[in-house]
Amino acid sequence: MLAKVFYRDILYIEAAQGYVKYHLKDKTILTNGTLKKIEEKLNPLIFIRVHRSYLVNINMITAYHTETITVQSTLIPLSRLYRKEVSSKLNNLTI
Repeated sequence: MLAKVFYRDILYIEAAQGYVKYHLKDKTILTNGTLKKIEEKLNPLIFIRVHRSYLVNINMITAYHTETITVQSTLIPLSRLYRKEVSSKLNNLTI
């Protein structure tokens, strides 16, 4: 089955043992693939890697701290590897 998914509807994307979970505003979609391949296709101005298992839609971030990103009410780990890039990108956003 094919499903059309708009960037604006994606909260975050999670790697899950050979699969990728798209967490949307109203549902979750599970597909085959890797997060790396998905990341290569996404707009880097909208999505940011925050952990080896997570890509987050920047527009859906409600809070971020040293070790976590909050998307709506979900806490997503922010790994040391990506902290500097995430901090830089989020601090440079213009509203």
